[in-house]
Amino acid sequence: MVLLGGASECFDSLRNDGYSVRLDSERRVRLIATVVTEPLDIMAARSMRLCLATRGSVYVACPVSLLVSTWTVLRTAGLEPKKTVVFHPSEEACATDVVVVARPGKRGGLIVEVATSFAKRTDARSLPQ
Repeated sequence: MVLLGGASECFDSLRNDGYSVRLDSERRVRLIATVVTEPLDIMAARSMRLCLATRGSVYVACPVSLLVSTWTVLRTAGLEPKKTVVFHPSEEACATDVVVVARPGKRGGLIVEVATSFAKRTDARSLPQ
């Protein structure tokens, strides 16, 4: 696990492998990032929601087959998906990965983007650090 911004002693509920946490200057969690290969666990999503500051964001990278279940679990936990980026390995190929950005707040405002740069392979699992 990578804990950023001096968060190593915080948030025992997120001490599992696969999470990155970034704090702001006042030691509030502003960003939580994770990569999932199985359906997102509701308890993990609720832990992320409880740890986030008011304007914090959750980034979840997953295979495209888990997109709808990821949206559903995030909404159930009180995190509203605001942006979804779909990654295609080439212009002709089907989508393989997605990154969902969710924030606490009211429903609505979902933006779906398609990664348009096919010249080089973009990996959805490389999250902001």
